[in-house]
Parts: sequence; structure tokens; C-alpha cells
Amino acid sequence: MARRAASARSGLLIIACICACWLESPADFMIAGTRRASLLAVSCMGFPQAAQAAEMIPKGKYCGKALGLNMVLNFSDGSHVDFSMNPYTGSPRSCTQLSYTYDSASNKIRIATNECWELAWRSQSVNPSYGEVAFAYRPQENTVEFIERSVSSFLNPC
Repeated sequence: MARRAASARSGLLIIACICACWLESPADFMIAGTRRASLLAVSCMGFPQAAQAAEMIPKGKYCGKALGLNMVLNFSDGSHVDFSMNPYTGSPRSCTQLSYTYDSASNKIRIATNECWELAWRSQSVNPSYGEVAFAYRPQENTVEFIERSVSSFLNPC
């Protein structure tokens, strides 16, 4: 009974690792284990994107002219971003060290709302609390998509 349970757990772990490594066939992975089906390591072979998956997060500065705004997002680490916008009309706005989360499955960037963020957008007659502002990271292009009221613009590395 214990062998069957260990084998089932190993099988689930293999499936999870295959999904995590974006593998296409069983020949694309290598298993290093012991005789009792306890899995020690799974490594992806031949798929450089699997090795880079952990690196596919927004990093550094992204700039662009988005819907009448000169915008800059500077991702300082995996949880903080500096934001600035200089509208064609109105006063420049900036907020530093805003908390954010990135969901790699949906590519969505969710910037935590605070007073600075709210005031910056409300100065443009936009309410970020109602979903009128959204961001998504496009890892293959290394761009950040800015979406305001269903209209998209792209910010590129700068």
C-alpha cells in the first residue's frame, strides 16, 4: 500500500513539473530519482523558456505615450513599482514604491490602490477603483500594456 501511495504522489509531482516546465512530450524531461519512486529532481531539457520562466517578470523602466499621457513605470523589484505620468494638459503626477502583484498565468499587473495613485488618475477624470485602469505584462515582447477604459497602449523598455 505504501508503494502505491508513493508512486501516485510521484506521478502527480511529475505531472506538476511537466506543466511547470511547459513540456510537450514525455521525452522532453529527465527524472532523477531512487528505486522507490521517490522523486529527487525534475529538470527541463531543450526548453530555454522553461529556465527563463522565473525571469519573465516586469523589470526596470517602461515608458510610452499612452492616451495623451507620457507615462513611466519603473519596476524596482518583484513587488514595488514607481509610477509617473506627465499629461499633455494638467500637472505631472508621480507615486513611488507602489505595491503591485504580477500574475504570470493571466499576465495581469495589479497595482495596489493608495491615495497618490487615486489622485493621479482622478486628475485625469479616471477612477482606477472601478477598473478603468489596468496593466498587463507581455513577456514575449517585453512590453507593458496599459488599458484605460478598454483602450490599449504599450509601454516599452526605456
